[in-house]
Amino acid sequence: MSHCHDEHEDHGHDHSEGAAHDHTDDLTPALQNHIYEQVDFSAINTLNESASRAGERVVQKTWTERLEAYPELCSDADEQLLMHVPFTAQIRLHSILIRTSATDSAPQTLKVFINRDDLDFFTVSSLPATQTLELAQTNDVQEVPVKRALFNTVRSLDLFFEDNWSQGEEDVTRISYVGFKGEWMKLNREPINFLYEPMGKIPSLTPHVEKLRDIEEGLAKLQDDLLLFARESSEVVCLQVAPVEIIVGADQRKFYVHERILRSHSSFFNAALSKAWKEGAERQITLPEADADAFNAYVHWLYDRKSIVVEGFGAAFVYLLYAKMYAFGEQILDSMFQDAVITAIVETSRRPSSKDPRQRTFPDNDAIEIIYDQTPLGSPARRLFVDFFVKAAVPSWIVDTSACRTNHGFSLELATELLRSRRVTVLFGGMEKDYQELLEGSPCSYHKHGKDEPCSVKS
Repeated sequence: MSHCHDEHEDHGHDHSEGAAHDHTDDLTPALQNHIYEQVDFSAINTLNESASRAGERVVQKTWTERLEAYPELCSDADEQLLMHVPFTAQIRLHSILIRTSATDSAPQTLKVFINRDDLDFFTVSSLPATQTLELAQTNDVQEVPVKRALFNTVRSLDLFFEDNWSQGEEDVTRISYVGFKGEWMKLNREPINFLYEPMGKIPSLTPHVEKLRDIEEGLAKLQDDLLLFARESSEVVCLQVAPVEIIVGADQRKFYVHERILRSHSSFFNAALSKAWKEGAERQITLPEADADAFNAYVHWLYDRKSIVVEGFGAAFVYLLYAKMYAFGEQILDSMFQDAVITAIVETSRRPSSKDPRQRTFPDNDAIEIIYDQTPLGSPARRLFVDFFVKAAVPSWIVDTSACRTNHGFSLELATELLRSRRVTVLFGGMEKDYQELLEGSPCSYHKHGKDEPCSVKS
């Protein structure tokens, strides 16, 4: 096992003659937009760290401690590290700060994943990253920008340091500081910038700032009243002083929605409504490929934030609408909406059929086609639909569901999961019955002669 008590010459800075300086000069504007207080330090978990909680300690370093060599995170069995960093608020990430070294033990490739709590080294190697970053080999603190449109609704980050600069010669990867820049927001509130750490006693707000806060609270209350009005309206028309016009589908149905609520939930809408885009300047967005019924349901969910329930229709229509809603969530990058749709699908599958209380209903061919045509490989909805077949299906499902024959992606994943779920175990010195029959039973089971006819094959 490698340890972290040597090879630190390159970690320090030269403070000899003419080189000494006061790092407090670095605090402004460096502290602006740093994320620190919203990191859930106690829940940080790092796989393959050589010392327990070392990953937590390097993230806990304040900005003024960023150049200190210790504590340091070192990998253990090999050069890879996987760090899970949860937040206590929703984050809009701008960049990742990291300090390593100019040695071969500096990490080279960093793969970043958002909002996952199920990653290990096996799964992280097979999944596409939200973004892959290349790190420099330097003693300085690197600020590595991310594609902001991909990181607007971050509740947790997984940092997978895949390799280091040694090209396989060095098993230990070393990291002495990790930090983040961005903004955080409360639900349905505008982003709030905050400092990385308090520097001494924080002065009280000036009367001018307090007045601005009163105005903001007054405007928020006014918008809340408008939201209540919109919820009680029979039409799905979401009023505000300056509405955004959304034109949806081939028949160009128009919706009017609050900009703030759109941008706070969807990375797509947040980018589209920025002034840099034509749509943001004109306050009009056209979604010709989107399904109007799915968008209608999305708007209802945005304002009510309740469980999604579609009633009064047959099961096939309900599952098809849910599939369209989930695919729309994929298009606009709203994972919270997608999670709500998944919950609705699961709850629908658990309710008795209206035709026969002893039976349950499940997604059919049309819903499967939507999910497999409009969501990426590894989509949670894909996994759920495959699990429905693996754990609840009867043979007639395969005959009735053309997707089993025509949709290559679905049939391949279904077959793979069926094989994976079939366990071959040794029980009390013997094998499971089906497997034992396969190995020890007569080959006549697969012959063309009748069951009661004599076999012509000599064994």
